[in-house]
Amino acid sequence: MSKRLIVVSLLMILISACSSQVTVFTPSPEAQSTQPVESIATATATPLIVAATETPLLPVPTFPFYCRDIPAPHVQIGQQVTVMVENSDKLKLREIPEVSEETAVMDLDQFTELKILEGAVCVHSDETGADYWFWKVSVLPRGEIGWVAEGDSQRYFIEPSTDATVVNTVTEATAVVCTDAVTRVAIGQQVTVITDDTDKLKLREAPVFSPDSVVMELNKFTKLNILEGPVCAYSDETSIYYWLWKVEVLPSGEIGWIAEGDFFRYFIE
Repeated sequence: MSKRLIVVSLLMILISACSSQVTVFTPSPEAQSTQPVESIATATATPLIVAATETPLLPVPTFPFYCRDIPAPHVQIGQQVTVMVENSDKLKLREIPEVSEETAVMDLDQFTELKILEGAVCVHSDETGADYWFWKVSVLPRGEIGWVAEGDSQRYFIEPSTDATVVNTVTEATAVVCTDAVTRVAIGQQVTVITDDTDKLKLREAPVFSPDSVVMELNKFTKLNILEGPVCAYSDETSIYYWLWKVEVLPSGEIGWIAEGDFFRYFIE
């Protein structure tokens, strides 16, 4: 092939390439957008957000710490107390420690005598917006059982009885000292004496430490039923404070008071 023919062929190829139609992609108006790129990413995440709202997470519960701003309890288990609320605003005896119309069992007149059995339980009332210490009590002398509020932030509804027995003569100072000793038993429980026979546990007729109060000595492994207590008592002999419980000796049935333990060991389990 001559050089002239080659040149002519190349020239025709170039002319054909330049004259061919070039297709340019032009986006439709619907596809055009002036939004920034990040908004597109947000749009694609929208279905995930919608899906999450269909099954929302449960809220994290909060438990407010009640009874912080009301006076500390000034009575204790085993004490006899007197209702101080006037008859125009009677103290309610309740079936359970809850402030509502449904829980009220009866109205207690002023100067009604009560025996503290259990407590104290902290209760918040949505009705009054206040917090209360509740105690389980026995109404004397009839024996009805229920729960009463000790007081509110303004006043006490019950006070220790002035004519109470020796069980209730424990001073507030000794009760504070005894809070450092942890009690491990409760009213209604059956317990076992675990002190050795060389150092027998003493059953006392009253919750006081004196030679005259000792009724009998209890052997190791003696079974006892817890009836009342605890009462905080101080021993001049050992210079130690003790929690004392009223118990029934099984199976013989003697009734008396025993110490739960000291700061070094427990006498019953």
